Amino acid sequence: MVDLAHLAALPVAPNVAWVFPGQGAQAVGMGPGLAAEHPAAREVFEAADAALGIPISTICFEGPAEELTRTVNTQPAIVTHSIAALAAAVASGLITHRPAFVAGHSLGEYAALIAAGAVSFDDGVRLVQERGRLMQEACDAEPSTMAAILGIEPDALAAVCAKAGAHICNINAPGNITIGGTAAAVEAASAAATEAGASRVVPLTVSGAFHTPLMQSAADGMRAVLQGVAFHAPGVPARVADHQPGPLGCLGGYDGRGRRDRGHRVRPRQGALRPHPSDRPRCRLPQHRDRRGGTGMTTGGAGGTDDPRSLKGKTAIVTGGGRGIGRAIATELARAGANVIITYRENQSLADAVARDLQGQWHADVRAMQ
Repeated sequence: MVDLAHLAALPVAPNVAWVFPGQGAQAVGMGPGLAAEHPAAREVFEAADAALGIPISTICFEGPAEELTRTVNTQPAIVTHSIAALAAAVASGLITHRPAFVAGHSLGEYAALIAAGAVSFDDGVRLVQERGRLMQEACDAEPSTMAAILGIEPDALAAVCAKAGAHICNINAPGNITIGGTAAAVEAASAAATEAGASRVVPLTVSGAFHTPLMQSAADGMRAVLQGVAFHAPGVPARVADHQPGPLGCLGGYDGRGRRDRGHRVRPRQGALRPHPSDRPRCRLPQHRDRRGGTGMTTGGAGGTDDPRSLKGKTAIVTGGGRGIGRAIATELARAGANVIITYRENQSLADAVARDLQGQWHADVRAMQ
């Protein structure tokens, strides 16, 4: 049994967040080193195998890739690896404080809820296994796809999508937006976005249009499944983040300054757990207006490096920071003044090029590391 209750005994670090990855972060060979070196991580993988009734640890460690990339396996694999890494970090003493909040990108919301103690690990991995199955059924029922659109404002892209029959799925960062829909709708929206001034269109290798109304059948199925799951008041400060930027709803945790928050009701929507809109968030991430007119995280403003909102002097490690969402995150961190390490498995030249670009653009210490 995976028990993270001891995290609640750690002191709160008010300027720290744990953010968990979503689908697309998987790779064959993830986790064997953790399991071999850290008993706490090995226990997580063994618990996942038992809870799911399949050798998910073997799929993570050895593949094959086509088995790992099946949505029904990908989702529990990523959540299991995320919690295994967290358990190893805590057991080895690398983590000595609990964060001001936890959050996740799409699927990562479930890992965040597990880390927060809002749901047990066994229930969490079973939920994402079912989530993956339901989403795959929705994809099979109506083939669809997604694309990343760069260099266009959300309002302009929303108008394009409405006309083409596509949908905005994720606003990853200023100028980096994912759309989805049927293949014809995404193709039409991509062409129209380019005509409207988008700098680049990147088709995504996905099995369907996630975070769109095409996933409604999966949302309906998850609503029924969630009725049988016990949720608890989290022992770790928690936020449940939507798939678009904005205030993060508090889930029975803290307000980011070590004070208890009243919490937010949680209801399922499109296969994820989200704050109910009637609950007004009490916590808001600081923002600033950058030199290109976009909005991002604070660089310290008038407070300089002494401003508690600044990331100057902090170091962030971004996995997969050479492209897509990873690059968008690395850009925002560099913009906010953090020292950024971009890790890569392959393609060192791309990672080095991104590091040089961010160094020149934001005068930050950005390095690539394998």
